[in-house]
Amino acid sequence: MPIERSLLDGWYFFSSLLRPPYARRFLNLSPRRQRFILANPLLCRFHRRLFSGWLRDLIAGRRVVIVGSGPSALELSSVPEDAVLMTCNAGLRLLADRGIPNRVDLYYYHKRATEWNQSGLEPYVSRVSIGCFISNLVQAIRIGQKYERIRRVQTVFIRDFNRDNFYLEPLLRPSRVRSLSVNGVDWTSAGLRLLQYALYFQAKEIYLIGIDHTSDYFWGMKDRVLIELPFERRVLQILSKNFSHIYSLSPQSPITQYFPHKRI
Repeated sequence: MPIERSLLDGWYFFSSLLRPPYARRFLNLSPRRQRFILANPLLCRFHRRLFSGWLRDLIAGRRVVIVGSGPSALELSSVPEDAVLMTCNAGLRLLADRGIPNRVDLYYYHKRATEWNQSGLEPYVSRVSIGCFISNLVQAIRIGQKYERIRRVQTVFIRDFNRDNFYLEPLLRPSRVRSLSVNGVDWTSAGLRLLQYALYFQAKEIYLIGIDHTSDYFWGMKDRVLIELPFERRVLQILSKNFSHIYSLSPQSPITQYFPHKRI
């Protein structure tokens, strides 16, 4: 990239800092400029720091419930009002259908653009109040913004990618992410991305449900094997040794081989 273009993109980034709110200014940049910021180590570090305060205020010192899309998610019947509720991908569907509760503090969607079109999740985004909407897809974020205006709720929108190990690397020390790679895969699925947020921003206690590492979803069989699973097993083994405040809400979930069962 020519130096002039690099400097111009850097200028767009820093000028966006001067005109808050930064989250919306960033999303109004062109996709090319967003990619440049996220790919540039220095600019990306500033980008993350601008969101860190909000995420830390949400998570630090609080109990967090993370709801995935595995079969054990069907065991969830309620969430304490004082707990931070996080879910990802189709987990929003389960929470919306059951109304437990009618708000999600942090929703993370990470898929290909074609998968969003086929997911059928837009009606669920319209029904649930979302405090923070994080996605790799600008398309999904735009849908969230549309219903934020309709529902008149305030939502923080963040663009993030599960293949960026900014949050994971310090959680695994002294191990290194690269040394744990399996067949070139060194990233986690969406559910474990939520676990990274909860650990990095120092949740008091973390409760997992629907994070099962099985071949099933809560509505049926998966249509593909997650290539992240072998890498995730190595990650979970280390996290189970490094942290003692992670629990499984389900006594039957396979995740109990890493984290003990505990009721919230």
